[in-house]
Amino acid sequence: MKLSHYLGNQYRKILFHLLSMTALAVFLLLTGTQAGVLLCILIVWIIGLALSLLIDFLRTKNHIEELYAIMDGLDQKHLFMECVPKPKDLYEHHLHTLMRRAGKAMIEMVSDIRAEQTEYREYIENWVHEIKVPIASAKLTCENNKTEASRKILYQLAQIDEHVERALYYARAGYMQHDFIVQAVLLDEIVRNAIEKYRPLLIQNSVRIETDGLDRLVYTDGKWAEFMLCQILSNSVKYKSDQPLITIAASVHQS
Repeated sequence: MKLSHYLGNQYRKILFHLLSMTALAVFLLLTGTQAGVLLCILIVWIIGLALSLLIDFLRTKNHIEELYAIMDGLDQKHLFMECVPKPKDLYEHHLHTLMRRAGKAMIEMVSDIRAEQTEYREYIENWVHEIKVPIASAKLTCENNKTEASRKILYQLAQIDEHVERALYYARAGYMQHDFIVQAVLLDEIVRNAIEKYRPLLIQNSVRIETDGLDRLVYTDGKWAEFMLCQILSNSVKYKSDQPLITIAASVHQS
């Protein structure tokens, strides 16, 4: 906090003292007080006012810097009001009480929202696992009865499965810190799993796939990498050219 900002905030107090000094000077002059005595009184008044403002400025500045230091040192900023020093006057006491009530209300609201999000995510996960059972059963039935109609149904089932997977991963997106596990996986295995999921869709749209250099060990979360690759395959089919060809290759880049 700058001194100029503080003085600007105290302009009412300074103006009041200036008016009081002027009124006192006029009164003393009218009552015959000597100019030297009047000057001494005004100088003492001005020095006292300046010292009072300076002391209050330093106290306020130190208090504000202390509050900023507490805030900067907290990992959980919403606990700020629980860590601030005790209020020193009546105004700060009421302000502190109101801020604590506001912080408590905010924490309760955030807790309710997180509980709702957790409940929604668990519902989506359970729904996805339940809906995958009839989808897998329908796929198996179509594969055991291969006809033109079953191939079309498999194509539609693949799209349904894609939307179901997307709903599951989007529901988990806000909890990646708990669901994202980095480990060594074969890149070729990730690509083969993604292609296998989209095989009916790729065949239906006459899309060819070429791979190169995928026999590598990479460190990633296999299921999330597979999900992203599936989205790329899906978009590639949607915006395919007349002779669609998807090339998936890997190479080592040294920085």
